[in-house]
Amino acid sequence: ILANPQWLEESIKTLDAEPQAHMCSSLVLDWKGEKVDNAGGVILNLGAGIFGGFFGSMPKEQILAKYREQPFPVFFGVANAVVVRAETFAKFGLFDESYFMYFEDCDWCRRFWQAGWPVYYLHHVALRHAHHRYSAHVGGRPVGFKAIFANKLTRIHIKSWLQYFWKWRKDPLRHY
Repeated sequence: ILANPQWLEESIKTLDAEPQAHMCSSLVLDWKGEKVDNAGGVILNLGAGIFGGFFGSMPKEQILAKYREQPFPVFFGVANAVVVRAETFAKFGLFDESYFMYFEDCDWCRRFWQAGWPVYYLHHVALRHAHHRYSAHVGGRPVGFKAIFANKLTRIHIKSWLQYFWKWRKDPLRHY
């Protein structure tokens, strides 16, 4: 992770300006700073997380102007780019430890929303992240479906996905 020098200060300003927000998630770009890696996310009822929220690996110049004008709520922010109010952190603590990796941040954010505390996306400062998607690769190459059989991280990813949806199966998505 490479943080913009103003990232923390701007995140705190956003939380101050949006008193109903208890978490601020920032724009995450690829390591070169050219494409969007994540801009908050949403969960589809089909059971898939859309990492990258509205934008997913598009060039940063193509982000619609309306999404660059002011912070707005997103269902979840990825853990590498969030700032949380201290009192909220004291109430919720860290991630659910039953997740080994993947979906722990979705679960955490969902608890925020369930308490009526929105997660806001901060548009104008970014972090850079060397995103690798190791769970979709075998031998360093993307392989998709074959990764289920050849990549342990893919199986862990699927297990976390199933765990997340089982945990929340009786609680419909109620956000925005």
